[in-house]
Amino acid sequence: MLCRVMRLLRFIRLRMDERMPPKPTLEEIRRFWNKNPIYLGEARADLGTRDFFEEHAAMTFHEFSGEIPSIYSRGVRAGTRVLDIGCGIGFWVDHFNRLGAHVTACDVAESAVELTRLRCRLFGLHADVRLGNAEELPYPDECFDHVNCQGVIHHTPDTIRCIQEMHRVLKPNGTACFSVYFKTVYLRSSLLYRTIAFLARSWVYLEGRGRESMLWATRPDELVRLYDGIENPPRESL
Repeated sequence: MLCRVMRLLRFIRLRMDERMPPKPTLEEIRRFWNKNPIYLGEARADLGTRDFFEEHAAMTFHEFSGEIPSIYSRGVRAGTRVLDIGCGIGFWVDHFNRLGAHVTACDVAESAVELTRLRCRLFGLHADVRLGNAEELPYPDECFDHVNCQGVIHHTPDTIRCIQEMHRVLKPNGTACFSVYFKTVYLRSSLLYRTIAFLARSWVYLEGRGRESMLWATRPDELVRLYDGIENPPRESL
C-alpha cells in the first residue's frame, strides 16, 4: 500500500513539474528590464527627462497616499549606509538621499544603472550606482546598515539566495525592507477575472510594455506577469 502511495505522489509531482514554466535565466531577466524600464509607456514625459522622473515620483507618492510609510526607512538617518537592490529608475535612491543617507545602489540591467545615474545628475543626488546581481551582490560582508529591495527578488531564479545575500552584506543589527508579489484573496477571486474581462471588452487597458493583453488573464501568475510586461519571463505560480 505504501509503495502505491509513493508511486502516486511521484506521478503527481511529475505532472506538476510539467505544468510549471521553466525558471527564467538571469540573462532573460536582464534583457527584459533593459528593454522595459519601470514606468516606460505609462509616462507622458520622455524617458530619462526631468519631467519623467518627477511624474513617476508624483505617481508613487500618490499610491502611498502622499507619504512614504516609515517601515521603508526605519532607522535610516543622516550618515546611514543604505543599499538599494534593483534600483530601477532611482526612486528609492532619491528617497534615501533626502534622508541624508550614504546611498549605494545596484541593478542587473544596464539601462537601470544609466537611468539612476542620470537621475542623480539631474537632481544633484549622491550615490554609488553599479551593475549588480541580487543573487551575488558585489559588496563585502557586513557593510550596510540598511538594505532596501522593493518588488525585485521574485523576478530572480533563486529568491532564497537573494535573501541570503541581503543578510551577508548587512551589519550586525542592521535592518532590511523588501517586498514581493503576493497572491492575495483578490487575485484568487473569480469575480476579479470576470470584471477585468468585462473591462477588456470595453477597451479599457493599461499602456506600455505590451500590457494591453493583461486584462485577458485568467490566472494570478499570468495577471501579475503581464502587469510587468508581455515579454516578462514567466515564473512559477505565486
